Amino acid sequence: MDEAIKGIDEFLASEQESDEPVAWIIGYQTITGDIGKKLSWSKSGAEVCNRLQGEEYETPLYLHPAEPEKKPMTEGEIAKGFLPEPTTGMKRFRAGVRFAEKHHGIGGKE
Repeated sequence: MDEAIKGIDEFLASEQESDEPVAWIIGYQTITGDIGKKLSWSKSGAEVCNRLQGEEYETPLYLHPAEPEKKPMTEGEIAKGFLPEPTTGMKRFRAGVRFAEKHHGIGGKE
């Protein structure tokens, strides 16, 4: 029994490192013609009867949230960060750091 639990723990630990989905939500057509959703352990959804085809009916599930795509700021976004009044030195530096943090969702809300 201990070996079985150890094996499950190892499997779960190895799966957490993966960027691949661990399961899928698959859309299917119900007997009344509505759209239902079922959990499937494979993208094919072979065990789901009346499975609907297309990406809109296949939702991957991961063991970790997807990281948002990181993009550099555009020239327009950078221009919004300029202080309206003339400043120098450390005040300008801090304002630039806070502006960049806010843009990237780091730190507090104003």
